[in-house]
Amino acid sequence: MTDTMEKCILGAVYIVCLAMLAFVPKQRRRMAIAIYLFQETLAWIMGLLVVEYGLLAYPVRELTTMRTSFVFEFLALPTTSVYYNLYYPESRALYVRVVYTVACVAAVTALELWLEANTDLVEYIRWSGFWSFVTITLSLVLSRLYCKLFLRGLPSM
Repeated sequence: MTDTMEKCILGAVYIVCLAMLAFVPKQRRRMAIAIYLFQETLAWIMGLLVVEYGLLAYPVRELTTMRTSFVFEFLALPTTSVYYNLYYPESRALYVRVVYTVACVAAVTALELWLEANTDLVEYIRWSGFWSFVTITLSLVLSRLYCKLFLRGLPSM
């Protein structure tokens, strides 16, 4: 793909994520902010590790001083985590919660696989969709644990 097309994709991700964050229900915004910041920190650390160890690369990125993807670690994954946690089916059966988690992770992983195959936004070096699936699952489950342990007193938790 052309560099222009990749910049358009990045711009679209910004617009979609910011719009999604704007539509977080007012009574759940404090919880959303806490989830967002937790996931942002976790994604930043994990992103730095995989890039520094040469497991994957981001040839086209917004900030040239960072070798990680700003849009993924600081916007897309935290936004996904916010919605994952706000609408998590806590009172449903275990299999429903597992299917919910797998569906969310599979959607993000499928999008990343498409980006890896068709753009220069992400390049797998010693990485695969399997490892993306595992790390995204781990980060969403950790964010869910964070919610259960530390955000119990906030509305709708």
